[in-house]
Amino acid sequence: MFNHALQKQGVRPIEVALQPHTRHPHEAAHLRLDISKARQRLDWVPKLELHTALEMTAQWYGGYFNNDNLRQLCEEQIHFFQNLQ
Repeated sequence: MFNHALQKQGVRPIEVALQPHTRHPHEAAHLRLDISKARQRLDWVPKLELHTALEMTAQWYGGYFNNDNLRQLCEEQIHFFQNLQ
């Protein structure tokens, strides 16, 4: 999904290389992303859908690799986020 968003920004996809098993456990086997506790305890809900967050991240990386005005891009993205309902 993220590589597709990067390609839309004209950025080459990211290649992920899996490392062979080492003596130390990889953190991904121990971490779980779960917002249920935040929803339950804080009544929190995300403002962005996953695909929108990935698109905005890819837009930033596209701007970075294309030497765009990142300050302006960040301000536009902040403005977009602040105006979400």
